[in-house]
Amino acid sequence: MKAAQLRQSILQSAVQGKLVPQDPRDEPASDLLARIRAEKAQLLKQGEIKKEKSLPPVEEDKPPFALPSGWSWCRLGELASKVGAGSTPTGGRNVYSPIGIKFLRSQNVYNSGLVLQNVAFISDSLHKKMSGSEVQAHDILLNITGASIGRSCIVPEDFDAANVNQHVCIIRLIDHNLINFIHLLLISPVLQQTIMNAQVGVSREGLSAEKIKHFLVPLPP
Repeated sequence: MKAAQLRQSILQSAVQGKLVPQDPRDEPASDLLARIRAEKAQLLKQGEIKKEKSLPPVEEDKPPFALPSGWSWCRLGELASKVGAGSTPTGGRNVYSPIGIKFLRSQNVYNSGLVLQNVAFISDSLHKKMSGSEVQAHDILLNITGASIGRSCIVPEDFDAANVNQHVCIIRLIDHNLINFIHLLLISPVLQQTIMNAQVGVSREGLSAEKIKHFLVPLPP
């Protein structure tokens, strides 16, 4: 087995709960999910996030594998306060600046992390106008179009400021303890195949935020 195949096999086992023995003393994922739902409801009540269309119950999709005791299936949108693509400013490349706020594109997003060589910049005023595409530390970025679709990275804790264009989706989890697991899930064979199957449009070149919210997540304790 080649190194890349071995890596994918390990990722597959990890997100299926097969990599390490399960501890029955761990708090079940159902309790964790209940807390996340309560926190999300509070954020909605406080006006910090917008009301979203209800997600269908997990039972509407057939989960691809059985989970160990203590795990639960849920949808990615349930775990996030934001799932949305960025945008490109009017004028495109003509509004890029030699210095300013970083403007992240799909070529900056790799599974191993952000690559900031040849990063574009926009002005601070444009950054403020495009607040919906602003990146925060601990966000998960996911490429949603083109040849690099499915590549994903975590925005590091010490990151300063940036926006993303329309080819990159921001996934902002409510519980930061889940960030590493969800990132591994996104780049695992389980969700990579889902991403390839869920592209929208006749040319099958893009993945919508709504589809991403519907992704099934095997939530661990």
